[in-house]
Amino acid sequence: MYTYSGKQVRLQGTLSMYYSHFNNTSGSTSGLFSAPVADVSRQLLDNLFSPTSPRPSLRDTLINRQLREHLGIGHDFETSAGVYSTLKVKGTNDVVNFGLDGEYRENARRQFSRQSSNYADSQQSPLFRHQFINTPPRSKFEISPFMSYTFSLGEGYRRLIVGYRFRYRNLREQESVYRLDQLAGADSSFARPIDLLPSVSEYQQVFDCTNSSLSHYIENKHCPWIELKHTLQQGEWGMLCLDVDFSGTLNHQRNDYERGAIDTVLHRFTPTFEFSVKPWIRTKDGHHAGLEVKFNNEAPDLMNEAAIVDDTDPMNIHIGNPDLRYAFRMRTNLDGNLYSLNKNMHNRIDLNYGFVHNAIGMGQTYNRQTGIRTYRPVNVNGNWDAYARHTINYSFGDGRKHSASMVTQFSYRNSVDLMSEEQGTGNSGQEVATDKSIVRNLTLSFAPKLSLSLGKHFLNFSSNISWDRYTSDRATLSSFGEEGLSAWQYRVGADATIHLPWKFDLTTALTLYGRTGYADPELNTKDVVWNARLARPFLKGKWLVVVDGFDILGQLSNVTRTINAQGRTETYTNVLPRYALLHVVYRFDKKPKSK
Repeated sequence: MYTYSGKQVRLQGTLSMYYSHFNNTSGSTSGLFSAPVADVSRQLLDNLFSPTSPRPSLRDTLINRQLREHLGIGHDFETSAGVYSTLKVKGTNDVVNFGLDGEYRENARRQFSRQSSNYADSQQSPLFRHQFINTPPRSKFEISPFMSYTFSLGEGYRRLIVGYRFRYRNLREQESVYRLDQLAGADSSFARPIDLLPSVSEYQQVFDCTNSSLSHYIENKHCPWIELKHTLQQGEWGMLCLDVDFSGTLNHQRNDYERGAIDTVLHRFTPTFEFSVKPWIRTKDGHHAGLEVKFNNEAPDLMNEAAIVDDTDPMNIHIGNPDLRYAFRMRTNLDGNLYSLNKNMHNRIDLNYGFVHNAIGMGQTYNRQTGIRTYRPVNVNGNWDAYARHTINYSFGDGRKHSASMVTQFSYRNSVDLMSEEQGTGNSGQEVATDKSIVRNLTLSFAPKLSLSLGKHFLNFSSNISWDRYTSDRATLSSFGEEGLSAWQYRVGADATIHLPWKFDLTTALTLYGRTGYADPELNTKDVVWNARLARPFLKGKWLVVVDGFDILGQLSNVTRTINAQGRTETYTNVLPRYALLHVVYRFDKKPKSK
């Protein structure tokens, strides 16, 4: 970064570069069941269809069992630069800001994926897919100049800002998919190396034209904006002000797109806007109250409007929707701030409400017999939320070096999407979800905190306790039970920063995570996590050596269980939750010579 400051002008320049090469492997085993099951491990799922399976009865409620492997090799390169300037107009209090941002990215991928789906229903044939996805270097170039002018409309809080930004984006992408499972002599075994390729001429014969694509995307975006900050009335009692902000976007998009039998030019011109108005008042004692109302619209993603069927993952099929409409959002917030006890105590209240008309959601059609999900973007109505939050802060001690706070929040969210089910064994790729799924979530939370400054040392106590209640009219959401789900989640902990002799600094945190109220005892958990860091600088702070210890007590589990509107999910992760990490940091800087 380079910065120059003069009497009338300020210049700044930035430059950054990034490169990474990766070789990643991953694997997973998952089971989808029609009823709750307990004590399921990866080894048990791997051997579920074996004659020696220790629990063959699990197949009675099994919908499918999936085995997945993935290997990715490639690189990422990114560079960006920016030049910015601020110029004060001579003889006025007006200010001109202008600048230019630029970015270039390039990445390449060679990906291998292999997945197998087995069904308990003997009439449903197992599904096996082995793919090689070759993505040659794809590039993205972006340049964005901007300029704004700030008019001073008088003394105090009175100004008008008018600005404009132009953004040009050029993106080239190519992705070639090859079905290695269709090669002569291929089998459904996972024993062979996943990246074993025959000759180029052989695997080109199993080119998957339907899921391979070539695109050249160009975007020209015009972004004007205007901001008005004005004092309506001012006196000894305080001031009454008004903020008005408007920004618009005129986006011209073009995508020369090829995929399978599709060879088309996706082209559109999308205007969007955001408008907000906020009158607010501030008294001479610092008390404050304001009411903000904000409106904006949102255009659908260009590719979501394309009539495309993507079954690269045969268990999760995505199709486009050319009939998507703009979403419209409205949000209003009433806030108030009150100071007392010589400004040692601060109270803030927020009341917030918002809704979305024609929200762009992802409709889902679920095949109960095969477990295949088909996703299609759709417009849905009925999404809204509201919350009330009270925050209190109190500072005490010499120089207000200690503090205590409490955040209390009550929120309600009404979430709507489209879900439907089918019982057949086939998927045409054109299934459309038509049934509304409504989930209502009521939350009450408390978050007290105490911070103490003890000389050179710091000590904090904090907690967050929340109660959630979920209800839904959908009979298929059995995870909620007949009367809904009520559960508590909590986090209670303490952390400290201690300066030790010989320039050592110790930072440590001990936290209890827990949840209770779930019908399944496996979801009611308690975990005590202790992390610590020891650091010491060397050579006048140029070098810093840090040792981190994570989960010192070994309480974290590699099993994560979650529950939501779609059901219960158990995830087994091969990670090291308990480990130590050594950092060696070198800091260099060069200060300009003073004139």
